[in-house]
Amino acid sequence: MGLGLSAFQQQEEKRTERAEPPYFKLEPGQKVKIRPLVELDEDADGFDPERKTANFVKEYVNPVKFWLSIVDTYPTEGQCVGFEMTQKFGWFKGQGELKDGQHSDKTKNWNPKTRFYLPVVVDRMDGSEPTAEVLQLTYGERSWAWRFIEQHSAKNTIVDRWFIWGRNNVEVGKNGGIQDVAYTLVPDDPSEFDVSEFELPDVFDAPYVNNVPYDQQHDFLQIDQTYNKGGQGAESSAPSEQSESAPADSGSSRIKW
Repeated sequence: MGLGLSAFQQQEEKRTERAEPPYFKLEPGQKVKIRPLVELDEDADGFDPERKTANFVKEYVNPVKFWLSIVDTYPTEGQCVGFEMTQKFGWFKGQGELKDGQHSDKTKNWNPKTRFYLPVVVDRMDGSEPTAEVLQLTYGERSWAWRFIEQHSAKNTIVDRWFIWGRNNVEVGKNGGIQDVAYTLVPDDPSEFDVSEFELPDVFDAPYVNNVPYDQQHDFLQIDQTYNKGGQGAESSAPSEQSESAPADSGSSRIKW
């Protein structure tokens, strides 16, 4: 069934709003070679001050409009709408017995997510030219991306070699759930590689991370559009991945509707 002009335009606007930043993701069963373009820390052997490092951040993601996220501004401004939403609704817990201050409503899961953004060269090993891409990675020992942290700790560098990155053949919704998806990351031997021909993505700014001042965060995250009647109900129940980070410090909520 077709749409009228107004409905079609609204659909296209909504689709544009949902557009995700261009992070590189593996398809089911895919295996590629990746070469980090920057180090994880300024003390690493291959650190280049002009290229900076990977970007480690704490983010808050709208659990309904999950394409909307902000970098935590509590350390810099002493206030953050994402933090206030966590205080308002409590700490999301997806499984197990709930304790005081916890809930299981995915539409109110404002738990902060600790991530790092790493620019890499991707060789798809299919004859195509390698390209510069950005990986959005979870910072936590349970994440496959922790292999980068281990490599840095052991060798004090991650830019001296390729890594073989693979994903199992699970396709979410067809032959498994998100919990069944698994990745492998295996470091190769050190090798020379000229990265000068690749433009370095700026992982410290949009479209990869959103550094939004506190006074603009409420509108940017579309809080009023997400919750009806002052946050009593969500427009939809689109899920977001559960954070692996620890709860934010307790404090009184300053969010106003």
